[in-house]
Amino acid sequence: MSKIDPSKISINCINIYKTNITTDETYLSNPEEVKATRVGLSQESFFNFQQKLVAVKLNVVLEAIDKEERLMGVKGEFGIEFQLNIDNLELFLEQSSTDNTFKVSGELGATIMGIVYSTARGIILEKTQKEFEEANKYTA
Repeated sequence: MSKIDPSKISINCINIYKTNITTDETYLSNPEEVKATRVGLSQESFFNFQQKLVAVKLNVVLEAIDKEERLMGVKGEFGIEFQLNIDNLELFLEQSSTDNTFKVSGELGATIMGIVYSTARGIILEKTQKEFEEANKYTA
């Protein structure tokens, strides 16, 4: 297998298809500082080997937790789809000897997910900061 060359990977498109932050009556009646966050993740990956494209759909659920480790009634749900182009994708594929399927190298998979997760973290941070700034205008 070849070594990953970051200059051969580019993000073609990012589609934020879900951004939802909710607060229920529990939090609204007694707002307090968030001490931790419970994180849930799921993802689906799709490959187009001929066009050298990878699509990753990432779903993230965040739930605020108080100092007693209880849910606080604040929840964020995000759905983000990434489309990446990998110029040398063929170098990271192994064709099965028994059928016409391909296996992508673990190193490339880890690199793709590193790009997706770090980019998603920045997007979610921006969205949650804006949301809480807006909410604080009305509670201050």
